[in-house]
Amino acid sequence: MVGEIQPRQLHDNKLLLRSFGKYIGPNQRISDISTFDLQNYRKKLIRDGTRKSICYDAIGKYFSKLVKTTQIQVKKGVGFHTFRRTAATLAARCGAEVARAC
Repeated sequence: MVGEIQPRQLHDNKLLLRSFGKYIGPNQRISDISTFDLQNYRKKLIRDGTRKSICYDAIGKYFSKLVKTTQIQVKKGVGFHTFRRTAATLAARCGAEVARAC
């Protein structure tokens, strides 16, 4: 059936979640995990060769140009998708309707 989680997907996600749990530590509360933690974990996987980086990201490229043009100061590696996920996370914590669409 379309949209159902297959056994292989469940297995892969369990392994990834265990690995992420080891990365953030056993005493970390779920509510304290930020999008920056997820982004840093993703970078670690790419650096370690566990995951491959996305080769081309058109939205990220244009967002980067916009940031440079407007001279907004952001941390290296923080881009459009990080801001989008952060906004969605904050909206979800506030119970906003738009969080469901993200």
